[in-house]
Amino acid sequence: MIKTHKIKLYPNATMRRAFQRLFDYRRYCYNLALETWNNMYDESLFMDDKSLRPNERKVRNELVNNKQDWQYELSLAGWSLRPSSGLPWSAPRKPQHTGPTNAAVNHHRSNLRHRARKPQPTGPAYAAVNRCRGPPPCGSLTLRRAGDNGIIGGIENGGCKKVTKLYFVRHGKTEWNLEGRYQGAFGDSPLLPESYVQVHALASYLNQEHVHFDHAYVSPLKRTRTTALELLTHLDQPDIPLTILPALREFNLGLMEGQSFTDVAARFPNELHAFRHAPADYDPSALHGETFDQLLDRMTPPIQEIVANDYMGSANYLFVGHGASLAALIQHLVGTPVADLRKDGGLTNSSLTTVQADGPALPYRMVQWNDTHFLPGTRSATDTI
Repeated sequence: MIKTHKIKLYPNATMRRAFQRLFDYRRYCYNLALETWNNMYDESLFMDDKSLRPNERKVRNELVNNKQDWQYELSLAGWSLRPSSGLPWSAPRKPQHTGPTNAAVNHHRSNLRHRARKPQPTGPAYAAVNRCRGPPPCGSLTLRRAGDNGIIGGIENGGCKKVTKLYFVRHGKTEWNLEGRYQGAFGDSPLLPESYVQVHALASYLNQEHVHFDHAYVSPLKRTRTTALELLTHLDQPDIPLTILPALREFNLGLMEGQSFTDVAARFPNELHAFRHAPADYDPSALHGETFDQLLDRMTPPIQEIVANDYMGSANYLFVGHGASLAALIQHLVGTPVADLRKDGGLTNSSLTTVQADGPALPYRMVQWNDTHFLPGTRSATDTI
């Protein structure tokens, strides 16, 4: 005969921290599912294909397919791990039955003992196990204590400090770039044939560096979407999630858009000079355009939110955008004042700029600005803005 006993546990502080971690993870999963649903819906509109519309089954399958190691640790009770064998808190002792004649007495005594006795912690609770992706001495498994700072991603032991890496790519060179014509937020033109060669060279470089992207984001404009799709197609890593991020749209240049560089210089000399050399003095009122402050206000918060969602603190994110807006954004992320946003010049077509972040709070750290060493051929004046 099988006897069943109900046992009431009284959670101590260690247990409550672990439970809170799991509640935080549940909220994380909910937000991730909502983001996935929205991305699927946007993709269905972009592709004009109703069969791509999201539903509960599609979203669930997408989340499971992209589940990371640290998520398995949490969902499979990884919070109960500790450096040595055993549980992070002692489990109640099972009732011992000495014989049929004393079963009822022992059962009663056992229940009284369990109700009166609170489990005592025997060691720290750990949320998950993570393998660092960084260079030596990284690569070893590290344990992360549950409850530290109230967030997932803090390191209890390990050889390095966790960072989120942001890779910014300017779109390939277009027909209007070659003609010396402003495109801006609403103008657009096709990529040149040479741009596909350059994008392939960029992909080869990233493959050689063994860069693993957790997610890719792209401006809604066609020249960036074409660049992003071509780049992702030639990366060794399959099925990188790609999301259209409206905040990555190019600078709204107003009346400058569609006009040649020479015409703009003749019609709006003061505005053009400030735009290229003195951002703090740029006033686009006459152009009906966008100020630098307005640009940074729309671009910065989504980047910070993406970094904040990197609970492991080790993700690599790819952003494919535009020359003027990305140059201003990147400089702002690393703490450059508006007046000095153009101090390092502009960004070249198909160039790569890398930034590191310890968390969502600014400033971040510049790793590499406008890297083009992997591109074939020589650069011309129309390659950089």
